[in-house]
Amino acid sequence: MSTPNDPMAEIRASFFIECEELLEALQDGLQAIENEEADDETINVVFRAVHSVKGGAGAFGLTGLVQFAHRFETVLDQVRAGQMEVDLEVLKLFFQCADHLTDLVRVSRDGAPLPEARTAELLDLLDGRIDGGAGAEQEEPEEIDFAPTTLTLDLDLGGGETAPLAPTDTPLQADLPPPPAAMPEVDTGSTSYQIEFAPNAELFETGNDPVVLLRNLASLGEMVVTCDATQVPDLKTMSPEIPHLRFHISLTTEADEAEVNSIFEFVEGLCALDIQTQECLPDAS
Repeated sequence: MSTPNDPMAEIRASFFIECEELLEALQDGLQAIENEEADDETINVVFRAVHSVKGGAGAFGLTGLVQFAHRFETVLDQVRAGQMEVDLEVLKLFFQCADHLTDLVRVSRDGAPLPEARTAELLDLLDGRIDGGAGAEQEEPEEIDFAPTTLTLDLDLGGGETAPLAPTDTPLQADLPPPPAAMPEVDTGSTSYQIEFAPNAELFETGNDPVVLLRNLASLGEMVVTCDATQVPDLKTMSPEIPHLRFHISLTTEADEAEVNSIFEFVEGLCALDIQTQECLPDAS
């Protein structure tokens, strides 16, 4: 429940408005699958709709919504990875889950009690589809692979001046996952996006994580990230609450600009962001 002076109220309202569009895309995608009008990208659209609802809900501490969306997207991820066939029974379950996700968004928005009995019923059905019947209780917590970068701090501890961190243009060392197996190969119809992204302190205060944003971008195609640390001050003047890193991102994908922008929709106003497009030229060979 928000108060008149709640700075998150406007962002929260925007999240629920965006949920309406995401849930509509989810229903449209499932309808296309039912009508046998779907292609490989359709299941990706369905997956990303559920994933985006989960990501936004997590920023506002909507635990019940996050947990249900997580289990739903886990099954959808098996479909888009080619590990599960969408037969009539599975499709019926997906429609039921999409309707329930809509109900969860509504009651979360209104602050009403969650329909726990129906949630538990559908979670049992989803668990029966995860890895051939392994329940969610057996799932290992999601881990973020990260290889730390060693920085040499040339500190004069004898009373001299403290040397600043050396600027770096080395690629970010986060081990971002490759695109899912079902994603189409980057082709001559792809677009190259040059993205400049610098998170503000408010981005972290609202529970968002740049690594999650980068992972979502990586799922769209081929991506190279370079971390710019040239604005990091020396240790004597550095404030740990103020971010100083910028990210230069080169993304090649068949996704349109609206889809790329949607990755950052929940952090609008919480970061410096510039997205430029450049059409990829056909291979001369």
